[in-house]
Amino acid sequence: MRVLQKISVSAILIVLGLYLPVQAQNFDPNSTEFDPDKQFSITKYGAILGDPVQLEVISSQRVGFTVVTVTPTPQGLTTMLSVVEPQYDGKPGAGYGLMMSFAEVELLNKLLYETQSADLTELEPFGDNHLLVGHVTEKGHMSGEVSVLFEKNSDAKAVRIVQILGGTPTLFEFTPNGIEKLIKQIAHFVDKAEQQAEATKL
Repeated sequence: MRVLQKISVSAILIVLGLYLPVQAQNFDPNSTEFDPDKQFSITKYGAILGDPVQLEVISSQRVGFTVVTVTPTPQGLTTMLSVVEPQYDGKPGAGYGLMMSFAEVELLNKLLYETQSADLTELEPFGDNHLLVGHVTEKGHMSGEVSVLFEKNSDAKAVRIVQILGGTPTLFEFTPNGIEKLIKQIAHFVDKAEQQAEATKL
């Protein structure tokens, strides 16, 4: 589900630029560490909110970055895993969003963790070119069908999250280091939201 229009992505990057001199820090795309205190990161593609994970959007063959938000609601925690595709090389930016419940984001992090020690020979095929680690959401979900995959016949062990919405798949590819950092990024915001929810209980 595209949740960020091209114009809004550009606007976000422009606004971030206003704060760079004081608050931004350099970005290492190969890092496994997540810094929750980092407000902005300076990447070769511009400034990105927080300390994101760099990935590749396979369908567009463009670089993307993760932004995680977790919001307490009366129904529980709601998580949005967004992928911001910045504007560069004369092409406009774009954005994608995966909205999940607390149980679903916990399942996502569990599956991402399992990829770090997965035996690919034991995984079931998913389509012609992938192996299935597990499903996060099923068909009919507001964010579509979301699954964690490995690319078949690849030595890189890159992990892919696929979002199938309206019959159209969008693949987001992460390095093993990126997956390790994404696990920490998601866990941090989930823990923070849980603490906020607990603090506001009567």
